[in-house]
Amino acid sequence: MIACFKSYPLNIWDYRQHLLLIILPLLFLAALGIRLYNLDAPGILPEREFRSMFIARADYYEHTPSIPAWRKEIALISKEKLGILEPPILELFVAQLYRLVGGEQVWLARVLTALFWVVGGLFFYRIAQKIMGPIVAVIATAYYLFVPLGILISRSFQPDSLMIMLFLASLFTILWYDDRPSLFRVVIAAAVAGLTLLVKPLPLFTIFGAFIALAIYHRDTWRQIIDGQFLVFVVITLLPAGLYYTYGLFVVGFLENQAEMSFRPDLLLYREFWEGWVVTGVDAVGYTALLAGLLGWAMQDSGRSRALLTGLWLGYGIFGLVFTHHIHTHSYYHLQLVVILGLSFGPLLTLLLKPLRPKFTKWQWATSAIVILFLVMFFNIRDVRAGLHASVFESKETAQEIGKFVHHSSRVVLVARHYGQSLEYFGELSGAPWPKAIEYWLYRRPGERELSIEERLEALGFVPEYFVITDFDSFDRRHPDLKEFLNEHCALVAQSEQYLIYDGTCVQ
Repeated sequence: MIACFKSYPLNIWDYRQHLLLIILPLLFLAALGIRLYNLDAPGILPEREFRSMFIARADYYEHTPSIPAWRKEIALISKEKLGILEPPILELFVAQLYRLVGGEQVWLARVLTALFWVVGGLFFYRIAQKIMGPIVAVIATAYYLFVPLGILISRSFQPDSLMIMLFLASLFTILWYDDRPSLFRVVIAAAVAGLTLLVKPLPLFTIFGAFIALAIYHRDTWRQIIDGQFLVFVVITLLPAGLYYTYGLFVVGFLENQAEMSFRPDLLLYREFWEGWVVTGVDAVGYTALLAGLLGWAMQDSGRSRALLTGLWLGYGIFGLVFTHHIHTHSYYHLQLVVILGLSFGPLLTLLLKPLRPKFTKWQWATSAIVILFLVMFFNIRDVRAGLHASVFESKETAQEIGKFVHHSSRVVLVARHYGQSLEYFGELSGAPWPKAIEYWLYRRPGERELSIEERLEALGFVPEYFVITDFDSFDRRHPDLKEFLNEHCALVAQSEQYLIYDGTCVQ
């Protein structure tokens, strides 16, 4: 990887070299600083973050002899009921950090994810420098570092920041290989791409889109494109993730439900799907950035840059057509679009800056650059502050109080925010959220219907010991049948302003 960086000279404009050498470190330090501020604040995606927290806890408890057996059992139950998605690489590494420091410190995981995103910015800048030149690359890098979704995601304990860093490293090594193709370079590029897909397979289509587009740009026929080095890249890139996901889908089957939920081709027939794709995409990257990126891609005149970006855009489009459920419901599934847009800004930014280049003095350039970057940070940080308070949980003290009252049971039914994961984690209890109907018709799977109380009890998979209610609004508005059932048949054994606890033996 060091050899890759050495192959890219800086080639910075004359007197502006010193300006960049000052601005770039400040930019990265500011990007890291905002991510490390108030690390105890709830993450933007609590369900996804708690998944990683449960997995790391279970591994940490399992290999720590001093942890009581009941805590290990609850942690293992909570982990196993989550199922398996991508390999828990980040979570197992964080569990090792827990052992080193002697306890669960979730802030350590958030420091790691923040570092991953910022280190990805180094790869982003070097790629952008090749595509658009150093001055414009700095502005594009500022967008990547300070886009609100990127800040919020990289403060969350989940593998997406690691995925984006490796995705950028993959693009960087692909360009490095494309500069001077060789077997050694294609193996390095493929190894980085393969690791990216093993961490999370979402960049599959954009990585191959970039590689194939560059291959087509340099060659005339398909016979020339599919040569030995091309096949080496395909095999090494797909092998690690291919083995894991083939095993999970077709041998053991633990990924079947996730695959069925992700790929729903029936959604392509509905206008609401396409509207949702646009809305979540704009929410992720910003409306102005989306327009600027599309215009920038259309204005590309450099052959290789245009080929690279076209491959990335096509890959992103195919990705959305495959992950149909998530692309129109989850903003963080558009993280690749942050990278693609940032790399597409070049021609538009160059056009806007071109009239100013001969007129600006050294100090005017410095002042303008600082003002622009300050404005980018200011408006994005404003959105980040709002995002930090988007998730509402029960307090840690309330969760611990409930955990003690239910004797840390593993058979608790929960009507709580975010599926009750906060209660489970901090209260060290386990169970399941009370099944609820999906209100928006497009999110429902074909054939899904409203279940009766009896059917929902059976779907739990266990006989409840307690019913814990902390989300009173949902209890009243979405579960009036459960409320009526509990009040008629089950004893209310504890209550406060924060919770209601019913005895679950009424259904045994």
